Amino acid sequence: MAEEAVEAVFDVKKNHGAVIRVQKTHFHEWDLVDIRVWTKNKAGEFKATKQGLNMRVGRLAAFMEAMRKVQEAVGEVEPLD
Repeated sequence: MAEEAVEAVFDVKKNHGAVIRVQKTHFHEWDLVDIRVWTKNKAGEFKATKQGLNMRVGRLAAFMEAMRKVQEAVGEVEPLD
């Protein structure tokens, strides 16, 4: 099984025990974007869950356009802490 290389990590707080982690990764010959929920275990370390998605970086522009349209439909919201 090939090793997955993580190149960038950004966390968005979901709740007191979980984050939505956005990572740029590389698996086999593909550059990927992984957006996944990570939760704290009993030791206080974050572990990846099955909740999330990954996509080739070539699909990122279309995904970002979809997110922009969702943001427009939702309108202005107050940011969460």
